[in-house]
Amino acid sequence: LPAGLVFVMVDDDEIARIWAENLITSCRGDVERSQILGASYEEALDVPQRLHALSEELGSQQRIVGIFDQNMNYDEGDVLGTDLCSRLRRDYAWEGVLFIQSANNSESDAAAYRRAGADGSFGKEIGSMKRAMTQLGCARSARGL
Repeated sequence: LPAGLVFVMVDDDEIARIWAENLITSCRGDVERSQILGASYEEALDVPQRLHALSEELGSQQRIVGIFDQNMNYDEGDVLGTDLCSRLRRDYAWEGVLFIQSANNSESDAAAYRRAGADGSFGKEIGSMKRAMTQLGCARSARGL
């Protein structure tokens, strides 16, 4: 992956958000502009608008990589990563790379994530980060980025 990508990672789990900081650093991402979200229901629901605003600030969607937890559970309700992908593709004609991270990562799950607009998905098991980085690189290439 090229250095300087802007990651927007969304998860309801605090440990996963800490892991996200390590991922951004290890990928030589733009730490200043990258965002780790999902601490609240409202923050998770606002992700499509935040990505759109970030793309406006950067002048492009090309450097942005969205990685969304599939199942986020809050007292106010649940937020699905696939719903965030669908909203971005539909409401903002999003052409940037979007990924789902989920403990449910069978082939049928992965197909459902792609139908919702995700470029790919990866699990939460140990060792998934290396596979995820390979998939992210392939997705960027497929989108001509």
